[in-house]
Amino acid sequence: MVLASVVGALTAFAAFRFGKREAEMFNFSGEQYRKKIQEFLVKEEGVRNRVYKDSAGIDTIGIGHKILPGEERLKSVTLTPKQIEDLFFLDVVKAENSIKENIQVPLTPGQQAALISFVFNVGSSAFKKSTLLKLINEKRFTEASLEFPRWSFITINGQKQRSPGLMARRLREQQLFKS
Repeated sequence: MVLASVVGALTAFAAFRFGKREAEMFNFSGEQYRKKIQEFLVKEEGVRNRVYKDSAGIDTIGIGHKILPGEERLKSVTLTPKQIEDLFFLDVVKAENSIKENIQVPLTPGQQAALISFVFNVGSSAFKKSTLLKLINEKRFTEASLEFPRWSFITINGQKQRSPGLMARRLREQQLFKS
């Protein structure tokens, strides 16, 4: 139920917030493509209206939204479906914009979707410094696809360890990237 609400509301919110023309620039390949990305991310992240700790112990809410400095109030609220949608939309737009700003070569829809999921999860700063980005911009797509599993570690109590859940996600992103 929340997913259907998210998909419809994001399109409407983009048109309202940015105007119809500007909203279209956030859409790589039409409404069906955007819906598939949203479904993929909701499946990967889950939906929670209250704060929880992700596998790395980071305070998270909504659809994988990491609570940032200045957003501490989110730790003590219960989000409405609309608030979840708004946070999700803004996070997806950040990921899409990071890709658009940093990728210098054409991408397939599968590559775009995989990168949106990846950047949504690791953040723009990490993506900008990644070997994955460097290889993509050098059009070394096969080698770039091999980078996804390298991003399956989390830090717990100062120790890096491989996360089985994150590894599974990276393998799904890798397959999507190669599709």
